[in-house]
Amino acid sequence: MVSVCIFCMSNEKTSNHLFLTCHFVVEIWMLLGVKLNYVLDLTSVSGLFSCIPLHCSSHICDIYVTNILYNKHTICLVRNIVRFISYKI
Repeated sequence: MVSVCIFCMSNEKTSNHLFLTCHFVVEIWMLLGVKLNYVLDLTSVSGLFSCIPLHCSSHICDIYVTNILYNKHTICLVRNIVRFISYKI
């Protein structure tokens, strides 16, 4: 069995690809960036967290961090549904 990304079917199946560079998940991050009117750094997970705008209130920063964690959770959940329940995207 060949190991492939379940979202884009590329042969790259690393954490970096799954959460940051797969074109499927990049769309998720871009949507967040559009909603925040901010360009996200998708070079690394720490890059995502470094994008927290410094001029925002602590509540907005908390919402941003929560959204990053929620997106990562959703990506894992969908991957597992596809992988273990044989659901097709």
